[in-house]
Amino acid sequence: MQPYYTVNTPYCPTATACTTYRRNYYYLWQDLRPARSADDELAIKRLALKTGLSFTRARDYCESLERLDTLPKLKHLVETLHHLEFKQLTLIDSVLNKLGATPSSESLARIDTGLADYLTPTQPAQVLPSHENLRRKLNRLVNAELELTQPPHEPPPPHYSAGPVGSNRGEIVAEYDAETTAAMDAAIRKVAKDNNVSPAKALAGVVLGKYGSPRVVLNMFMAQDLPESGGFIDGYGWVDADTADHMAEKSDHQRDMAAAAEKRSSNYQTPEDIKAFLNGRDGCCRYPGCSIPAIRCQKDHCKDFHDGGPTAASNLVNLCQHHHNIKTDGRVTYILDPRTGTVVWLSNDGTWESTSPEGPLSAKNVNWMRTMAQAQHSRRDRAHTKATSPVLENQPLHETFVPQ
Repeated sequence: MQPYYTVNTPYCPTATACTTYRRNYYYLWQDLRPARSADDELAIKRLALKTGLSFTRARDYCESLERLDTLPKLKHLVETLHHLEFKQLTLIDSVLNKLGATPSSESLARIDTGLADYLTPTQPAQVLPSHENLRRKLNRLVNAELELTQPPHEPPPPHYSAGPVGSNRGEIVAEYDAETTAAMDAAIRKVAKDNNVSPAKALAGVVLGKYGSPRVVLNMFMAQDLPESGGFIDGYGWVDADTADHMAEKSDHQRDMAAAAEKRSSNYQTPEDIKAFLNGRDGCCRYPGCSIPAIRCQKDHCKDFHDGGPTAASNLVNLCQHHHNIKTDGRVTYILDPRTGTVVWLSNDGTWESTSPEGPLSAKNVNWMRTMAQAQHSRRDRAHTKATSPVLENQPLHETFVPQ
């Protein structure tokens, strides 16, 4: 059976009708969008008045199509499958705006390849990546390009502000480097969980001395054979290679994820190393369309532990509380492919869907890390050639979670 997304399910009247609608709406706006030489303000205003859309939305549609022209692989995919709506195309354009008005052709080519691979189905009845997971993927691609193309610079001083919001409310806004932010977030989440309070109350309690200073552990995934590919902090996200290296130098523990992937425990509770691998493989809740981060999910046995199902990565997936309850109620069940991490969901009404792993240890992200490491290596080679000052050798890594 050929791979396809559920939004393109063959012989399904609903999916076929919606695909036809997306195709027709896409080509309608291709025909409507103004020429590059047109007065943008007047042309967009005219479109908004005649289509009934707001000026902002009409402009976003036109700009997303302009952006798509710079991503030929993705454009070909969209015009072949018609699986994306304008909300996804607009999201792609808005995140890519971080690259500036004139991103390099090399950056666009790498992003084009990454997006086309990410948005191509690899198995039958695959669920289209959620809006939030697409946003995360886009930010990873763009941030990697910014690291590659922008010259090194001193980070700005941390931003802090406090003030009222309404008559009896206030807010505090603070900005830190990635390492500090990840550590603070982990501490706040731990206090919130331990004391059954909201993260906002936990933050206030820590600052005001109510809860003390919690000790937290940050799990960061790095590839030992890809030292320039950056890292992934569990519960926070991707960080650049320099931040990852700095954090690795300070770490005091290392886990081998290849070993954790094969490990079996005789206990029902999932050991920490297997949990780490599951978070790195899945990235988020594995229920179709859910994007709750894996670090906030429960580890569910595919085959029940009391029926002989092992506590092992080959029999465990991440499920948020809500979707864990749906599975426990017997409304759905699933099959886990232990080799690829693909989950096939079976519903009581006879339908089925599949979801792919989204974490840093998933095959597609390992391949992306390898590509970015090669690009990073080339950039640093060029910088080294031009440099006049001594080049510091890389320090040994003391903590890294190694992909399979």
